[in-house]
Amino acid sequence: MSIGLSENFMSENKGKSVSKKKSPKEQSSIISIGSKYGQIEIDIKQAVLFPYGLLGMPNNTDYVITHFPKPNMEQFKLFQNLNDHELSFAVLPIATNSEIYDQADINEACEIIEIKKDDLLMLAIISVQRTIEEIKVTANIRAPLMIDSARKLGVQYVFPSNKYDIRHVLSKKKNS
Repeated sequence: MSIGLSENFMSENKGKSVSKKKSPKEQSSIISIGSKYGQIEIDIKQAVLFPYGLLGMPNNTDYVITHFPKPNMEQFKLFQNLNDHELSFAVLPIATNSEIYDQADINEACEIIEIKKDDLLMLAIISVQRTIEEIKVTANIRAPLMIDSARKLGVQYVFPSNKYDIRHVLSKKKNS
C-alpha cells in the first residue's frame, strides 16, 4: 500500500534530528518568536523533524509543539514551524486508543511508518469555518500528524480508508 512515503520512512531517517543553530545564549533552549498568533515562547529542544514536510509543504520540516497562546483555546496545541514563523496550525492531541479511529488502522499505520505505538503522539490539524449562519470547528482525522516521541520524527499520515473525514466536526455554533 502506498501512502506517498518510502515504506522505510523511519529507518531512512534514523539518527536524523532537527538542526539547531547555536545561539550566544546557549544555556537556554527557550526562545521567543513572533507567530501569527502573537509572541510565543518555544523550547527548541522539543523540535520535531518532519523529513518530508507536511502535505503540500515538503520544504517545511522543522516544527515544535507548544501551548496555544489564547486562553480560550487551551484544549488545543500550537504546531509551529521553526523556519517560517507565520506557518503554524492549531492541533488537537488525540489519544491512540480514541474511539475516533479503528485500532487496526492505528496499528497498521504504526507498522508502515515504523513507530512503536507506545511512542506515538497523534495530532489532528484543526480548522474553523465561519459562515453567516454558523461557526464550525473541524479536525482533519484523515491525515493526522503522527510523531515518534522517542526519536522526535514525524509524518503526516493519510489513512487509505475514506471512513475518516478531512473535516470531522468537533463543534458547531449558530450565529445569533
